[in-house]
Amino acid sequence: MTLLRERGFRNFWLATSVSLLGDQIALLALPLVAVLVLDAGAGQMGLLTAAALLPHLLFSLPAGVWLDRVASRRRVMIASDLARAALVGTIPLAYALDVLTLAQLYAVAFLAGSLAVLFDLSYPTLFVSLATRDRYIEGNSLVHGSRSFSFVAGPSLSGLLVAAFSAPFALLGDAVSFLVSALFLGRVHAEEPPIEHEDEPGLRARVSTGLRFI
Repeated sequence: MTLLRERGFRNFWLATSVSLLGDQIALLALPLVAVLVLDAGAGQMGLLTAAALLPHLLFSLPAGVWLDRVASRRRVMIASDLARAALVGTIPLAYALDVLTLAQLYAVAFLAGSLAVLFDLSYPTLFVSLATRDRYIEGNSLVHGSRSFSFVAGPSLSGLLVAAFSAPFALLGDAVSFLVSALFLGRVHAEEPPIEHEDEPGLRARVSTGLRFI
């Protein structure tokens, strides 16, 4: 794969791969925290899942419009990684202090989901800045290969971490993955597309246009 010989794309791919693996760890460990530690019921589990997914419904359109006016999406991705690491890290800390609650899990799931929206919407802009059009297929193959690997390896790794350290402390693996992702993204240097001109329609007008289209 010739793209992996290029430092910028290689760091981007490593950041994405590590982040995807961490997401799979959290996908199993977070519900286990609710069930095993806080005795959550079916309804509470449903609310926890909804809290994680609701930001994608609420914020994708306005976040996409806002990101069109941000000069460096890479910095947005790094900030999202660091903030999510801090959020996830509060769960094992609260557990160690015996103050963990379902309300905290809901808040962490919602806020982490909101930051994931910013990360996911910034990703395509950085991708096309690092891979030329004739290498899109190669680049996407690498990224989606990492995604497929995370689906297979992530749950197994999460299960091992939960068995070895308990569900709350297994989430430290997710927090570390965000920090490693931010580290690799910090090594990426790419010229991103210019931001939109000031004479473009405003945020409210563009969101309204998007809603009408949908």
